[in-house]
Amino acid sequence: MLWAGNQYVYYGIGRNSPEFGDYVAVFAAIEDGTISGAVAPFDTGGVALGHISLSNPSVDAPADVVHRHAIPLQSHQAALRAWITDSFHPSSDYLTEDRAVTPEKPFAPEISMSRRADPRRWAWEGRLRAVMTDQKHLRARHVYFREDYLGRYRRWLTSHENPLGPEESLKHARLLGRVAKSVPDPYGSMTSDLRKRNFNE
Repeated sequence: MLWAGNQYVYYGIGRNSPEFGDYVAVFAAIEDGTISGAVAPFDTGGVALGHISLSNPSVDAPADVVHRHAIPLQSHQAALRAWITDSFHPSSDYLTEDRAVTPEKPFAPEISMSRRADPRRWAWEGRLRAVMTDQKHLRARHVYFREDYLGRYRRWLTSHENPLGPEESLKHARLLGRVAKSVPDPYGSMTSDLRKRNFNE
């Protein structure tokens, strides 16, 4: 048990595993220390469940590694940038599509990088307590839907299954108009925009 019964919502930070998702939502960095949450420099579930190997499992318990490397929300962006600069040469390799490229060293030295060091060993993960959070903290920049998924979502918005009222549905539809796009490869489109810095603050 990692969190003593507390429930969290998880999200990727920066480069992540291309195995995830038929849609990818990109939000502005959450750096507000008043929110209950933290950042880990690896997939915490993978470590906790033993899917990500530890260099010395006889010494380091998975839960201890996860708690040891909890990074505060308000400082995680500076820590991430410093690690990218230190671990990728050139630093632009961090966003390469070449799956053979891995960091020269993980942020957490307890994480084994031997054999197939897939991105979940070094992709950063945020977590927020699963409670109501003010929308001002969640600023959507882009949402990439795999082809046809955006149409399905819009049809759902106009169906009787939509839990939003008319006013909220209209606001949500307007937001979709600003940030949503239909693409063949949501993850690839997201990383391409990260490389081009196509995100407005």
